[in-house]
Amino acid sequence: MARTLPNSKRQYVQGLNTPTKELIRSFKNAEPGPRPEFIEPLFPELRDRPPSGDNWVHEIKFDGYRFQIHVGDGIARILTRRGHDWTGKARAIAADASTLKTYSAIIDGEVVVVSDNGLTDFNELERELGKGTSDRLTFYAFDLLYVDAHDIRRETLLNRKLALKVLLQTLPKSSPIKYSEHMEGDARTIQKSACGAGLEGIVSKLKDGRYISGHNGIWTKSPCRQRDTFVIVGWASKGRKFDGFYLGEARKGKLVYAGKIEGGWTEKQKNELIAEVEQLQRRTSPLFRKVEKPKARWVDPQVLVDVEYRAKTKASGLLRHPTFKGVRRELMEDLTKPRKRSAAGRPAKRG
Repeated sequence: MARTLPNSKRQYVQGLNTPTKELIRSFKNAEPGPRPEFIEPLFPELRDRPPSGDNWVHEIKFDGYRFQIHVGDGIARILTRRGHDWTGKARAIAADASTLKTYSAIIDGEVVVVSDNGLTDFNELERELGKGTSDRLTFYAFDLLYVDAHDIRRETLLNRKLALKVLLQTLPKSSPIKYSEHMEGDARTIQKSACGAGLEGIVSKLKDGRYISGHNGIWTKSPCRQRDTFVIVGWASKGRKFDGFYLGEARKGKLVYAGKIEGGWTEKQKNELIAEVEQLQRRTSPLFRKVEKPKARWVDPQVLVDVEYRAKTKASGLLRHPTFKGVRRELMEDLTKPRKRSAAGRPAKRG
């Protein structure tokens, strides 16, 4: 049974002249109801090769933070992929989102910083988010989950993207909120072109796919290089000289050794990381299996870092040629401040 709005709000919404109003009316699977407090994202599954066939579209894979924009009553909030409120770190994006001509909306996308060479830069993004007043942040919107008091997750991807494009067209060209265009055609050719241009890769999405939270194969990602998030479990030193961070990753519910990372950071980033992990020192290794690292200084596994690498060794799964890309602050918050959510992305309470 579809949920409905209170009479006062329903009458207000029906009286609004929004850009998407008539379009939403034409959708067969748009469900009226209150705006969810948070929706768990739909995550793309990692694939070596993009899927083939005419039932897929392809988008650029961005090098940034996955965020949701929540708009209601003229106020916009920016939430991380775990539901934490980071509005204060992206005020310019929130300010523009609050001017969208809609009673309410939930937009899925990614915040990036575009460097001088035209490519997105994760390290720069981390620094700019720390300012809170940065004018270099750009939000690439690639999906619309809720709009004009209707949940549209059951609509096809192409219908949702059409509504998103219509919603965003009222923003000025100078807005930090941009619509993420999609491409059709041979997926391997598109991926090759993206990699040749120095991009991260592509994300492929089923044209008629609904938005279902979690990992389910509706979206896939085909990166140009391997990349993942690992936790710092210690650091190494030769005499008084720093010699890299030891990394761990969860495998079958156990924290195991993933290798050592020795570069990719600036001198300032390295010193800040050392100072941060020094506060987490412990006497014993946090790893499930013992590893022989006589010069290791072990720490509680709380600092998450993004790492790019060529491959993993077959026997032990250690990273080959890993390079530091940045700290995952938005994921680290969840280690200390868990958020309660109900199943399937539905809000725990109505409002």
